[in-house]
Amino acid sequence: MCQPWGGSCPWPFIFVSLRPCSNRPIFDISFKWPHQQTDNQLDKEEPTGASIKREANGHSQSHSPATVVPLLTVDMAFNGTWKVERNENYDKFMEQMGINVMKRKLAEHDNLKVIIEQTGDKFHIKESSTFRNKDIDFTLGVQFDYALADGTEVSGAWEMDGDVLKGKFTRKDNSKVLTTTRALVGGELVQSYNYDGVDAKRIFKKA
Repeated sequence: MCQPWGGSCPWPFIFVSLRPCSNRPIFDISFKWPHQQTDNQLDKEEPTGASIKREANGHSQSHSPATVVPLLTVDMAFNGTWKVERNENYDKFMEQMGINVMKRKLAEHDNLKVIIEQTGDKFHIKESSTFRNKDIDFTLGVQFDYALADGTEVSGAWEMDGDVLKGKFTRKDNSKVLTTTRALVGGELVQSYNYDGVDAKRIFKKA
């Protein structure tokens, strides 16, 4: 049986250290074979880049240093300024929502610009269009109230499902459900909607 801090053990101990290189952190990984070593010896790291030798079956073996693995950073993919470029079935969707024809014509050419700032599970969104300028703050999984551009009031929450934002909102006037998603597709931000059986999309390009 392998003893954890001494005795004869066929498995190496792995030591990881963090050091700067080219202005970004990387991991140095070194191996130690604990065969007939003391606790103090096990606590010492091999010099970076050194070959590590052990005796096995009476023969000396050399092992090359482990591969250096870069430390990855995670970007908030939705962050940035997005400007609407085109719509799909948006007029039919708005008609189903009960929006009058005059407002629908204006909404199809509203020049909507959305600035998304995500910090962890919190979002700050700035909307600007020919209709209005509005700031929206929400936390994933937490219900909040929101008014659509035409004045329709809803209540609901956003959730993150993998790399897709999913929202479910209930109208306050008739209790019908509006669902919406935001996803990045081929470098574009695609916002999809479904209300009372009608689907629509608004596609945004990064400004």
